Amino acid sequence: MTGKAVVGGRRFRAGWGSWLPGPAARGIDATRDADRALSPSERLRRSSREDALQAVDLAVVAQAYLAREAVYLGRGDFWKWDQDGIPGWLVPQLADLGFLP
Repeated sequence: MTGKAVVGGRRFRAGWGSWLPGPAARGIDATRDADRALSPSERLRRSSREDALQAVDLAVVAQAYLAREAVYLGRGDFWKWDQDGIPGWLVPQLADLGFLP
């Protein structure tokens, strides 16, 4: 599967926490807590979406993250940073690249 960053996507305000909604803005533990509140079908959907994001080349994901643009996951689905936040498996990789404060 190849990933494509959506060009001309929605732009967000400057600042690291200003564009992350709710639990994602408070950190990974809060995101995990929010995941526990989801129904089993919603958890499965999020898990499969994270798997699809993980299949995309890291360079494409990192570029889309820096530009705050959505990543195409296939079948008309997009990973939107403002809605979906940063998945836990991606945090160490973005930190190693110097993209996180």
